[in-house]
Amino acid sequence: YQADQGNIDVFVTKIDTMQSGPASLVYSTYLGGNDDDLGLGIAVDNSSNAYVTGQTYSANFPILKQYQADQGGEDVFITKISDKADIAVTKTTDNLEPKVGETFNFTVTATNNGPATASGLKVTDSLPAGLTYDSYTASTGTYTSGTGIWDIGTLANGATATLQIGVSGAAKGMVTNTAAVSALNESDPDSANDSDSVSVMVKNIYSLTIAAGAGGTTNPVPGTYTYVEGTSVSVQATASAGYRFKNWSGDASGTTNPTSVTMNGNKTMTANFVRQYTLTVTAGAGGTTRPVPGTYTYDEGTAVSVSATAATGYRFESWSGDASGSANPVSLVIDGNKTIQANFTRVVKAPLNLTAEKLVNRNVSLIEYIARLRWQPNPENAGMISYRIYRIENGQAATIADVAAGTYEYIVRRLQATKAYRFGVTAVDSQGWESDMVEIAVQ
Repeated sequence: YQADQGNIDVFVTKIDTMQSGPASLVYSTYLGGNDDDLGLGIAVDNSSNAYVTGQTYSANFPILKQYQADQGGEDVFITKISDKADIAVTKTTDNLEPKVGETFNFTVTATNNGPATASGLKVTDSLPAGLTYDSYTASTGTYTSGTGIWDIGTLANGATATLQIGVSGAAKGMVTNTAAVSALNESDPDSANDSDSVSVMVKNIYSLTIAAGAGGTTNPVPGTYTYVEGTSVSVQATASAGYRFKNWSGDASGTTNPTSVTMNGNKTMTANFVRQYTLTVTAGAGGTTRPVPGTYTYDEGTAVSVSATAATGYRFESWSGDASGSANPVSLVIDGNKTIQANFTRVVKAPLNLTAEKLVNRNVSLIEYIARLRWQPNPENAGMISYRIYRIENGQAATIADVAAGTYEYIVRRLQATKAYRFGVTAVDSQGWESDMVEIAVQ
């Protein structure tokens, strides 16, 4: 503990009676200052601590945890000498779940809790299988990766030494790394804190390849990405204009969007999209359609059935636009944007060749102006057909007469000489269904 100080010094020697020869010498030290020092007594407690008493003339006698400072002249001293050094080892890591091939660090801390200075101190940290050594940094001493020995040497009471070991995970799995005191010249009164361990779970790295079919993209964008084993990855599909997201294929399935995949292996997934087109359905006067007139969106290749329904007094005649013929309902395969119209026609056809002339009726006592309306029957009409006469004023048609079947002329009486008139004629069948109106002006 102390070298020769000159003049007269006290010495204290401990001998292990269980050993022989040089190995029996536990320690031997001087005790004193730069003047004369005398040892007068020694005692040993149950913990092998030595208590030395005596007198000193040295003003620089070594003191620690003193009760009283040097008083000058001759003083009494009491000194406790211990050969025990309590070394505490702790171990930490900066990554409890490293990836295979990823570099991370273990930090080993050795603390001397005393009371004696530790000498010949070594801590062994042998890397287990599953870890690959990379580098080390030590505040005190040297570390040999081959043996796992950190040779600290001397560590004063209360001092701390640290060792940082850089490693990488070599294979998937749980790995436990332990650091422990393996050599110490002094005795350690507390072996429970001589070692410490840290367990890390080394995880695999897996790749996720994301692809997108024609008509859309994904987030993350299509490509190959790496993730730690067990990571849950969310992927969202976004359709381009004119397309819709259809489903996932590969290592993902279904139509959930976004969807999540758990990385427990290398995975590939594809977002699939389908082209869409519009079908515009319209209906002419006299009916409607099913689905009702409007614009609808369908997947490419969809077969769509459209039916026409005529209103009372009308019948369905034909389709026009991207459909033709008179089949009802009609079926279309959606392979592009399409427009169709249902066309209807009156069941009763309008009369033909309506004429009108304003005349003067001289068969009465007073002059009377009349309009004579004449028409021809429509050969497309079947059965008994009568006719209805209308006067049209300000865009409004008012019935003025019904004409029996077989009659194709009607006289409108009491007209003014200078006034212009407008008349209309319709054909009416036995069920009361009426044709379109034919109109004519009379000056």
